[in-house]
Amino acid sequence: MGASCYNIGSNCAPWEAYPNSTENCTNAWSCQPGQSCTASNGCTGVCAYTSPSEFYSGSPVGCVASPSSPTCGNVCCGGNEICSSGICKPRCGDSPYDPATQCCESNEVLPKFEIDELADCPHRTPRPGWTPTVNGCGPDGLGWLVPDVMYRTNFRPSCDIHDTCYGTCNSDRGACDIALRDQMSAACRARHTNPSSVYRQDCLDVANEFYEKVNEKGAGSFEDAQKTGCICCQ
Repeated sequence: MGASCYNIGSNCAPWEAYPNSTENCTNAWSCQPGQSCTASNGCTGVCAYTSPSEFYSGSPVGCVASPSSPTCGNVCCGGNEICSSGICKPRCGDSPYDPATQCCESNEVLPKFEIDELADCPHRTPRPGWTPTVNGCGPDGLGWLVPDVMYRTNFRPSCDIHDTCYGTCNSDRGACDIALRDQMSAACRARHTNPSSVYRQDCLDVANEFYEKVNEKGAGSFEDAQKTGCICCQ
């Protein structure tokens, strides 16, 4: 086994002779004397060399933290951390935050499980364990009542699918509304197979009018459903 050594190019200096000679050896030092390094407490330091003696037989080199290092307790915080009450915590701008219950968006600390404005949480993810609620074709602020069954056509499945789409985190509202119209129209055609049926045309008119009302006035319902179905960040 070769001596412990200091790297010099492809060769190294045995610590007994450093820095006056070099020879090939197998064990490289953990750091090079005089160069910057990271100490065991996470602080930036300088690699120091200790000459061998009858009183010292430990490692010839070690990283010594600078006395001026900004310590937090007895450690130094990383670049993405900040000291808070003697503990290194994740940094959000100039403030600490807890990723378990908080999010950091645009250097602002926000609640993780409660969304005030959707725009403040661009990295929304589905709420764990959440299943969107459905309530059929109720008016829900539209100002126009559409029953679940109209013109002998059952619209309830189409409306429930729409409710689920609104309550699914990060869904596209426009796509949800178009799907509602198409599914209601398909239900009309399936129930009234005669293309010339008055009931069929009236049913299709209701489907289209309901779509227009939802598209015009459904923004608030969509936002409320998204705030419930999402959390602010992962």
